[in-house]
Amino acid sequence: MEVFQTDNHYIILDGEYSLWCSRRHGTLEPKTGNDLCSAWNPVCIGLVYGVIGKIKIHPDSEWRLLLISKQTCVGRLGGEHDVYQINKITVLSLSDSEPAEVDLDLCKMHHFGIRQTDRITQNADGQGKSLQKTWNTIKSAAENVKPRKKDVKDREKFERRILEELIKMYNESNSFYYCKTHDLTNSIQSQASSSYNRTLELWQRCDTRFFWNLHMVKELTDLTEQNDNMQEYKEMSQGTRSKRRGLDETGACANYVETEQIIEFSHHRVSFVQVRGSIPVFWSQTGVKYRPPPKLDKEIMEERNQYSGAWILNKPTCHKEIQQTRP
Repeated sequence: MEVFQTDNHYIILDGEYSLWCSRRHGTLEPKTGNDLCSAWNPVCIGLVYGVIGKIKIHPDSEWRLLLISKQTCVGRLGGEHDVYQINKITVLSLSDSEPAEVDLDLCKMHHFGIRQTDRITQNADGQGKSLQKTWNTIKSAAENVKPRKKDVKDREKFERRILEELIKMYNESNSFYYCKTHDLTNSIQSQASSSYNRTLELWQRCDTRFFWNLHMVKELTDLTEQNDNMQEYKEMSQGTRSKRRGLDETGACANYVETEQIIEFSHHRVSFVQVRGSIPVFWSQTGVKYRPPPKLDKEIMEERNQYSGAWILNKPTCHKEIQQTRP
């Protein structure tokens, strides 16, 4: 994908499609690739591999566009579906201000014969630390640096700190993956069910519990919903590791994870799915020990419907209680 810059827009061109990102209002508008001809003096600033979406850190700040600038192919499913890991993102400010220099791969068509300047980079001391530590820092920044109205310095400090941690989360955690041609959010068993509609676009049939950038592309999905009268999405809060316990009023438990292990041999494919999460009851923890032990006293129909037979392990009392549920 090529990124073009004009006075009023950033334009991401992908063959016969283009996405116009307004630098005046922060809006996103899909158009055809041929519409690039109508832009006034577009300048190619480099290549990207995907659009994560847009965010606004503070109500008084401008929108920012998140783009994938570095990726690594980490595997292939079914011999044809490449899975990519995000290694680096670029953030473009959707504002009238002069754009900062961006570190993007050069386009061979528009930068023929130009060598990209070698940049000296320094690895941060905390590089390779877990995604959770970075997320905790973001939470801490949001709690400790409370922007006040008419206090520009505090707001800028707040935005700068959040933005730095956001970039670090994508660039150093190695925790964000995507595939252009395969649904990574639904297990093989779910995709083989009669309710799975393969005629829909890939993003339309995703399990929204694991659609990690859904909120950042909501403007684009809303446009499609208005045109196609699509179904309402169900949102599920994941919570943060070691910071949340139990479940919320909708029945979504904290620290929820679904892991699928896929083994392919010849034309055979085997899948093993494991789910985990906080104990699905309303509870709190005052210390590090589970005394008295929590009780599993809430219905778990969603898990039964989703996974049929599922083993439920009450970790604090796992030596006493192992139960198998049936649909």
